[in-house]
Amino acid sequence: MKKTVLLPIIVPSTRFCWDGKENCSYFDSTGGHATCDLRFDPVEDRESGFIMKDCKCHQLRRKP
Repeated sequence: MKKTVLLPIIVPSTRFCWDGKENCSYFDSTGGHATCDLRFDPVEDRESGFIMKDCKCHQLRRKP
């Protein structure tokens, strides 16, 4: 049996999981491979070298 829960997510307000200053608490890049505990797929931005949020994560909106 499963249940749905509300999970607060605190992420940087930029388009990145990690922008060199702040990082999402669900993001990990240990060993040089970016992973997300929430199963989003972060990718490295080749121009900046920082890790960009997956489109689905970036589109999440704040609850009014």
